[in-house]
Amino acid sequence: MKGPEKIIIAVTGATGAPLADHLIRQLAHRIPEIHIIFSYMGEKVFRQEVRVPKNLSL
Repeated sequence: MKGPEKIIIAVTGATGAPLADHLIRQLAHRIPEIHIIFSYMGEKVFRQEVRVPKNLSL
């Protein structure tokens, strides 16, 4: 059975940013199309906890 070809991940303001980061990195090797949706606070928390450069567009 073939796995999914695309997936959508939603990240909220909870402190699960490191888990989301790990999930995204693991899925990137298996799924060709990944879409990520951030809430306003989810993006802020993700940037702080995962140390995303400010100039990187999320």
